[in-house]
Amino acid sequence: MLAEEQVRHAYVFYYEEFAKRTEKARSSVARLCSRARIKIEILPLKYENPVQSWTAARNFCEGRRTQIRHVLLDISTMPRDLIWILLSFFRELNVHGTYVYNMPKGYHSKWLSRDPGDPRLIYKLGGESKFGLKTVLLVVTGFDLERAQQLIDFFDPTETILAVQSGPQYDNLRMNASRHREFFRGSPDITSFDVDAYSSDHGYSKLQKAIAARVGNGNIVMASLGPKLSAMALFRIHMSHPQVGLTYTPSKDYNLKYSHGIGNTIRGDLFCAPSYSGSPLPSSTKPLVPGKL
Repeated sequence: MLAEEQVRHAYVFYYEEFAKRTEKARSSVARLCSRARIKIEILPLKYENPVQSWTAARNFCEGRRTQIRHVLLDISTMPRDLIWILLSFFRELNVHGTYVYNMPKGYHSKWLSRDPGDPRLIYKLGGESKFGLKTVLLVVTGFDLERAQQLIDFFDPTETILAVQSGPQYDNLRMNASRHREFFRGSPDITSFDVDAYSSDHGYSKLQKAIAARVGNGNIVMASLGPKLSAMALFRIHMSHPQVGLTYTPSKDYNLKYSHGIGNTIRGDLFCAPSYSGSPLPSSTKPLVPGKL
């Protein structure tokens, strides 16, 4: 990315609770930026304190509102709650730019994350809740069945919609789609449809259709447990329907060999909801605005 972009500043977020795990990566980024003569700031957040993290992200964005006008946002290893928080501030401050997602070559074959914590409604992005309406939960599924079940247990929805990640990547049909359908088979309050977050619109059109049909008829909460790109699609839906909430379920334990390698690179505009579908954007796709931060 540094070779292709006119990067002037690099801002790196990390969580203090995982500081030892990410120490080598942060040092590598610092050396890389130093060689390229790029200014770098490394900013700590609190994984277990979402209010503190939201406040730190707000202070970061507002304190640099004159410096950051265009941004290249790398979401590859960024938790979904931080993705949504940064997008909300960028939108509020009229910051534009490009997101980039570097697909891994593969995931660990046995487990990725476990021991899910309580779901969190994202501060200022939690939607609206009205008395007398049913609760509708939409979950873009991932490899972790426990996190999906945790969301259902926590919100106790009247209706649950599983957007089942079913693309051909990473053995999804066996590791995700088949396991979720078998696990939730026979549950009367659960419906499902297939979605592919690696398609050109990241599943946006299907997800938007499902949400639009229920807006006004329920209190709706959305969660992304599948590919990070589905988080971009859900944020775009929230922009259209701000009464629909975004929620994140943290995991207390992650596999140190969660993924390996770097595959294709997918890019897109931060806030333009795609109206097309198909194969992923090629890695050669260029950002829309030069001179990113």
